[in-house]
Amino acid sequence: MQLIWIGGSTSQVKKISITGKGLIKLTVIICIFLFLTGFGVHFLGYRIAFHVNPELTRAMGGAISIQQKESIEASYKEQVQKLEANIAQVNQKIEELTVIKDQFADIATPAPVKSKSNNLNTK
Repeated sequence: MQLIWIGGSTSQVKKISITGKGLIKLTVIICIFLFLTGFGVHFLGYRIAFHVNPELTRAMGGAISIQQKESIEASYKEQVQKLEANIAQVNQKIEELTVIKDQFADIATPAPVKSKSNNLNTK
């Protein structure tokens, strides 16, 4: 298909050929342009929105500031340290209970059984 364009006062005639290949190229170029424009508007708009209304930005996309991130990380580190201290206390308690259990087992074991187990261990 051809498109004929006749200019104003100079009456210059221009012919534009429209082909399937040309339409595909034009469509691809328009799509890429719209995609890049949307991508740019999204990120620029997101940055601007974060500075203008951080609560809305946080609600929409879960964005937080660097100070908030550092605060959250500090609280997580504090919680991990507390958990590590609790684990150490539990391990110490387990060791104490194991010693007590062994003492009670030693006390509760009758003498004949002890002598038999000692004889078996020495052989």
